[in-house]
Amino acid sequence: MDSRNHTIISFAAVSLLCAVALLAGCERETKVASPVDTLHQTTAGSIVLDNLNADIDHWQAQLASDKPQSLGRLGRLQASLLLRAQVRMRMDDYIAAHAVAERAVADYPNEPAARLLLERSHSAVHRYGKAAKALDQAQDMLQGGSASIAAAIAMRRCKLERAAGNYDAALRCAGDAVTAAPSTSSHGEYATLLAEVGRFDDAQSHFAKAWAAYKQPSPIVPAWLALAQSKALQDASKPKAAAKLLTDMQARMPEHLRLTTETAVALEDTGKRKAAIDMLMPLLDETDDPDVPNLLAGWLADAGNTEAAAAMTARAKKGFEKHLAALPEGYAAHAVELWAGPGDDLPKALALAKANAENSPTVPALSLLADVAHATGNTALACDAAARLRDINPALQPAASSGC
Repeated sequence: MDSRNHTIISFAAVSLLCAVALLAGCERETKVASPVDTLHQTTAGSIVLDNLNADIDHWQAQLASDKPQSLGRLGRLQASLLLRAQVRMRMDDYIAAHAVAERAVADYPNEPAARLLLERSHSAVHRYGKAAKALDQAQDMLQGGSASIAAAIAMRRCKLERAAGNYDAALRCAGDAVTAAPSTSSHGEYATLLAEVGRFDDAQSHFAKAWAAYKQPSPIVPAWLALAQSKALQDASKPKAAAKLLTDMQARMPEHLRLTTETAVALEDTGKRKAAIDMLMPLLDETDDPDVPNLLAGWLADAGNTEAAAAMTARAKKGFEKHLAALPEGYAAHAVELWAGPGDDLPKALALAKANAENSPTVPALSLLADVAHATGNTALACDAAARLRDINPALQPAASSGC
């Protein structure tokens, strides 16, 4: 869910000025090597997923018992469910992960670690207010206890700073994490934030360090890194480099449905619409995520296949209504893409975009709001969102700001 949040149809992309020094040369994209080219051999994705599924099945069978489960086991089950939810685009796994957190709180009502599981499940579906409340509860229960739990609470608060649009605090936290413990995770998360505020050169430096630090056999972490870096490359007006990175990584783990979806988007962005459609079509049988028929609806319509596009639009509408009913915060941004595009309902798209930005005023959310407001003729709202983007970084210039 978190990873698709950054892939927005063209009207919602943030337009960054190529005149800014950090974007010098953006008009002439040169061919660059993909970091996947030098990545060591990783385990086959099918094996990774088989092991993940087996672990989940085992732990869920244990959970079916009324006997209290250890917090460690509950935490491992929840983490596995959230991982599968992202990789396989499964809404039911997000819901199951939250049920695990609720079970943890019920079995261990006075344990701060149980509240951390609750925070994690809320954050995964963008319920950031409830996530912050869970952290407050964990802090109140700590009372000078475990140093590791205290550190975990502090780390999770840092991650919520970005969700609240507090980029200065988020960048400071992420930079401190890199200094304290440089790793693929810390460099990758710092790079992602740097790119989001338009500091692309700094971001690419940390992405390079993230790739260099990775020594494990699983392809899932490199897939996450490829998704994050490709977004930075797309925002820096380097769509071909983004497409190469994603294509190379998707070849390593075609079972990663989110990675496959974003690879198809990148291919379409570089003019390879047929390849994008061919890549995405099989996913209709593997996931009920409405992003898939939504994307296909737009591409098929552009290709002149109106009948197939209409069928995909209807399927996407039905899917989004179901997903929004269950997890409204988590799917609001995705649903905007449908109703501002093939779904042809700009007022509904604007309402969703406003709710999304109110819940989490990040650069992508404000960019989306600015452009949808502009499309509906709400100049005041579009200009307000554009001004908030410039407050984050003056280089951030959504297309909607031209009328302000």
